[in-house]
Amino acid sequence: MTTDDSTGRPYKRTLSLLLLLALNAGTGHILTSQIINRLNAQGVSFIKDEHVSANPADTLSEGSPIAPITEVSDSATENHEITSYTVQTGDTIGEIAEQYGISVDTVRWANDLGSKGVIKPGDTLVMLPISGVLYAVQKGDTLSGIATKYDAHSQEILTYNGLADAKGIKPGMKLIVPGGEMVAEPVKKPATKSVEKTTTKKAESATTSSKSTSTSSVSSGKFIMPIPGSIITQGKHDSTAVDFGAPVGTSVKAAADGKVTLVNSGGYGGGYGTYIIISHSDGTQTLYAHLSSVAVSVGDSVDQGEVIAKSGNTGRSTGPHLHFEVRGGVNPFFSYKVGSRF
Repeated sequence: MTTDDSTGRPYKRTLSLLLLLALNAGTGHILTSQIINRLNAQGVSFIKDEHVSANPADTLSEGSPIAPITEVSDSATENHEITSYTVQTGDTIGEIAEQYGISVDTVRWANDLGSKGVIKPGDTLVMLPISGVLYAVQKGDTLSGIATKYDAHSQEILTYNGLADAKGIKPGMKLIVPGGEMVAEPVKKPATKSVEKTTTKKAESATTSSKSTSTSSVSSGKFIMPIPGSIITQGKHDSTAVDFGAPVGTSVKAAADGKVTLVNSGGYGGGYGTYIIISHSDGTQTLYAHLSSVAVSVGDSVDQGEVIAKSGNTGRSTGPHLHFEVRGGVNPFFSYKVGSRF
């Protein structure tokens, strides 16, 4: 039997090993193709979000494991610096907030200005890059606890601050909580006469009614259809969301003028997949999820109707669609039934 000069192994044995490896590789390719074809052949009975969860250990309904987020894309962490602003003569908090594209409350909270918000020339203000709250982590804090405290979303806190998971949160570090809101402590009113109480209640009721009407009208009237040519496949869910079924690659438009404050362009994204958040001047935010691609970056100012992305089927989803949320306001599409076309 002829042998290999370098190894001393018989040629026949070497050839047998090579043939075995080739057969295994071919079998693996055939099995992979069969699995892919089988998945592509499955029909989708309805298109909507799966239960959105920030837990990467969950699994899809088909049994496919969900890969955890291992890194945050560059576009999701750029332009997130906290800056400062020196108050000039004639400045108002509202004008400064508008200049930075954030809410008035964000300026007040970051600088402990209180409800009156008195500022004077020469004052140095801390300016956040997004509407929300700046929070210094305390010993014993948890991600879910911080999110609950400020009515925010755990996954967005991680993504915006460039953290892979909750283990990255340490005492002493400062976190920006996107869209977070500080809840004022209730003020105890001194006891008054019954007549005065009645008058006060009527006045408060009138004021509350006026505020509610104003907020409702601004929030429900300012947002346009974000994905023309779609159909509602899931009505109101997750408190603020509606799903629009549409083919992958359909243009997604900004529902209102605003500033892009978060872009997650890859990974599970807490179930949202690839998604965008736009903050608006009245303090509301809109979220566009399950995208296939994005056309904007953090810090960009966008006009109502501007194409910001393409729809897709990323994250936790049963089919191609757009998950659209209105946070801090009224989603104008709650009133439409499933099956409504646009």
